[in-house]
Formats: sequence, C-alpha cells, structure tokens
Amino acid sequence: MFHVSSPTFQPYVGTGLGLHFFHMKAGVPGFIVQDSATKLGLDLGGGVLTPVSPMTDLFADLWYTVADINQFSMKAGVSFRINR
Repeated sequence: MFHVSSPTFQPYVGTGLGLHFFHMKAGVPGFIVQDSATKLGLDLGGGVLTPVSPMTDLFADLWYTVADINQFSMKAGVSFRINR
C-alpha cells in the first residue's frame, strides 16, 4: 500500500509466486489425448482500494503472471475486515 493524502483512494502493488495447474484434453470420441503439468510462476500486479464503510472496501486490480503460459487478469471485488 502506498500512503497517499486521500483516504478514499489507496493504490497498491504486489508480487508473489504462483503455483499453476495446467490440464489439456483434446480429441474425438474414441480417441482422446490429455496432459497435465504443474508449474511455478511469478505474479506481478497492483490496483486501487476505496473504503465503502469502516469494515468494507471495494478494490480493482490488474495482474500479470509469468509462467510457461503467460496470463493477464483484471479483477474487481469487495473485501471485508473480520477484526478491527
């Protein structure tokens, strides 16, 4: 979290390791080919958080995953504090 003067707009960045489970299945009835793999990846991202109430925040963020299959994701949601 970056500390900014506006309490209604709190930007943040993050990074972490991700464990990615890949599964592929293709073919026609009677002849199916499938494969699975588990890979380690690097997640990079950030977003913004805005308070709705003392115990609830709205957030939106963007994440990029660097792995055997690179992935870009956009997320939005609600987070709840369970203690103060």
